[in-house]
Amino acid sequence: MGPVAHEFARVDETMRNTAHQILRWLVRTPGQTFVLCPLVVVAFELALHHSETMFVPLGCVLLVWGYLQYLLVGNYRLPRAGGGRGTEAPPDRIIRGGNGLEL
Repeated sequence: MGPVAHEFARVDETMRNTAHQILRWLVRTPGQTFVLCPLVVVAFELALHHSETMFVPLGCVLLVWGYLQYLLVGNYRLPRAGGGRGTEAPPDRIIRGGNGLEL
């Protein structure tokens, strides 16, 4: 193979890895909740109302607030209860107090 073919193969492999990472992220709960579902709703509304929809900025604020809650609660829980992010690995113990000291 020549240098052009090697470069093409490298770019093709990079694109496949990137697409795989994006798809892997989209099938996880936060990807579905905060990206995939809103896009499906927007597409449905555009189809239903013939490309005439009303944009409500509060919806974007609520999506950002929900994602921040997801991140902050996860970051609070991980050092105290263990487990993993999301639902793949459940917590090792239950947090009963708000300060994280009572387990």
